[in-house]
Amino acid sequence: MILESFLSKMESIQTYQEKFNLGGKISFREINGVPVMDIASEKAKASVSLQGGQILSFSAHGEKDILFTAKEPGFARGKSIRSGAPVCWPWFGPHPTEGDYPAHGFIRNSPMELTSVKESEKGICIELVLKEDDHTLALFPFTFRFTVEICISEKLEISMVTINDDEKPFTISEAFHTYFIVGDIGNVSVSGLNGVRYLDKVAHETKTETSDSITFGGEVDRVYLHSSSTVTIRDTSMAREIVIEKEGSNSTVLWNPWIEKSKNLKLHENEYRTFVCVETANALENSVTIEPGQTHRHKATLYSRGL
Repeated sequence: MILESFLSKMESIQTYQEKFNLGGKISFREINGVPVMDIASEKAKASVSLQGGQILSFSAHGEKDILFTAKEPGFARGKSIRSGAPVCWPWFGPHPTEGDYPAHGFIRNSPMELTSVKESEKGICIELVLKEDDHTLALFPFTFRFTVEICISEKLEISMVTINDDEKPFTISEAFHTYFIVGDIGNVSVSGLNGVRYLDKVAHETKTETSDSITFGGEVDRVYLHSSSTVTIRDTSMAREIVIEKEGSNSTVLWNPWIEKSKNLKLHENEYRTFVCVETANALENSVTIEPGQTHRHKATLYSRGL
């Protein structure tokens, strides 16, 4: 009952359209009951799920989309969507103590309030907000204001902003679990992590990266720690690089499920070969403690360029 009440807070498509159309540059639709916002300007186009504040697609003018959507993305109210950049908050991965809590927190499954749509020299920027209620308090017993900010221009800027409105400090882990389209994972390399210590979740070992050109020949699931550097995906199949810049993030997660794990994720055969996840994060020992009245901001800037 708590979840049903929670989901009922979503406004209607007509209400969104009346409030936010920005001279025809914004439109709204539903996919299996999930409100989706489409943005089109002279500089770029994008789609955003109002459930979870999740950017689903982005392409600068004249360029191809950089974000991956699964053939069966799983659009449904209260369910995670395998597309774009799911928001993981206030924990990343499994809950540290409660095994029956949702993986990656509750934001990605939650309806958010669209509070602002503006156009400026930065491009078209939107804000989506979630505050605590009975549903969140049952999982995370603190008062807070959580905002996803998305700016669409030649580059995509996505931010998550946490304000601690409680009387006690709280600790979060978080990530933009971003899926990037690639032509073929066998022709992809990732740079920018050489010398960084990481947890290899496949081998269950802590290692130090020794390559500035990481390639993929099997399942990869790594959390790189104490790293705020820019990471670049080089994709020779699509003749481009995707650049991931970040602020307020000290972890980077690198993930591709490969063949066996893909079978449990409702991915089509060989679909794993068409994406790689490079996630800006604060995870494990890089979790963030926020004092009462304080704010933490985590920002990622994403764009592509030709080889």
